[in-house]
Amino acid sequence: MEKNSKFLTLFFYLGLILSSTSVLAEMETVVDKEKVIEKFLKLKSENKKDDYIKSMHLLAASRLIPLELEKKAVNSFSLPSEGIKSFLKNAINVHLPKKSVGLGEVCNIAPCNKSSICKMIGKKSKLSSGKPAGEQCQFHSDCQSQKCINLHKGKNTSGKCAKPRKCFKGVTENKYCSKDFDLCLDPLKCREINRISFGIGECNQLQKACSEHTECCSNLCYKNKCVRNFRCQNCYERGQKAIGGKRCCDGLYPDSSNRCKPVSPL
Repeated sequence: MEKNSKFLTLFFYLGLILSSTSVLAEMETVVDKEKVIEKFLKLKSENKKDDYIKSMHLLAASRLIPLELEKKAVNSFSLPSEGIKSFLKNAINVHLPKKSVGLGEVCNIAPCNKSSICKMIGKKSKLSSGKPAGEQCQFHSDCQSQKCINLHKGKNTSGKCAKPRKCFKGVTENKYCSKDFDLCLDPLKCREINRISFGIGECNQLQKACSEHTECCSNLCYKNKCVRNFRCQNCYERGQKAIGGKRCCDGLYPDSSNRCKPVSPL
């Protein structure tokens, strides 16, 4: 396929069919449906049932056919060639599925949009119907995560459901964040605010009394006590060299060689 073509010839799937090797993909805008159908009819005529089934699962995993049609697609091998051709003509999405998903949606396959972040969810989180992580699956649609790992790998005809991931609202710069569940948007990272104290009264340590945020080394006073404070920041940490316009993290300052260090008392 020429680089300028607007049609996708499913490189990722052709490699699997022709040589049973690993997937190589270069997705473009529109699917070349006729070439896909041609390859499946070839598998049917050569009685390569295993490759046919694997490839149908791959189409479902990449959302080139709807997940709800995955079982019918896998079982379509038993149809005559005209039946397969008719099924695929109706089932294949000519336009590739949306490239990103929104808040609350499963993101094991598609990435989250720019304002959200994909994270693994806890066991107690509610998801749509489906099998939880680790359970045996025969279809991607069996799983809450919409992803069945190692499906039809080797002699195995089944796989295991992947751990589900979901889109959460991303946290912007200098907003509060949780170190245990970092939702800072790239390139931000959740960092603890801790102005270095040398014991000469520059600021109050954790759990010490306070009336204002600025009195605390953490810059956070809660119920008249200094408490831990985490914020989304894009900065250089202690020992790193400050270059490219990024600043040192709170409590650190560039020395003569631009390395971020705490200010020592005179």
